[in-house]
Amino acid sequence: QAPDIETRMAILRAKAEMRGRQVDDEILLFIAQRMQSNIRELEGALTRVLAHADLRGMQLTQELVESALGDFLPRGGKIGPEDIIEAVSEVFEVSEESLLGRSRARKVALPRQIAMYLLRKEAHISLPQIGEQLGGRDHTTIMHGCDKINDLLEHDEQLRRRVALVREKLQHQ
Repeated sequence: QAPDIETRMAILRAKAEMRGRQVDDEILLFIAQRMQSNIRELEGALTRVLAHADLRGMQLTQELVESALGDFLPRGGKIGPEDIIEAVSEVFEVSEESLLGRSRARKVALPRQIAMYLLRKEAHISLPQIGEQLGGRDHTTIMHGCDKINDLLEHDEQLRRRVALVREKLQHQ
């Protein structure tokens, strides 16, 4: 379960102090409100914001935080399943037809599982709906694919970069 807002604020405050930084509560609150899923994401956001400020030699402001976390913050428009399938297809150089097809070849299966994962995380649609979008697959297949990608992202830096590239494409569509 994700930590509540007060806990997230306390974690951010402690991390900032450990780095010898004094960060205004309004900045910490801004980060804590937007980074809700887990502590690692929260700490990463703070690290990114502080590095962004240091590299630019600027004071921490809400505008600087928004700029530093731009690709982490939800974008204005809603991301649709078609957008995700198209972006995964482009980044992994696999046709959309292949992603929706029945092939189990690794060249297609991994990108398809990434599409499953992103449909769940970015488009926030149900497992059965994802299965329907990806050629009539069972919800248990979708659950397995999402879990597998979640595990791989923990350990595989190259895969993390490629998924980040897909997310970047989604942000700029």
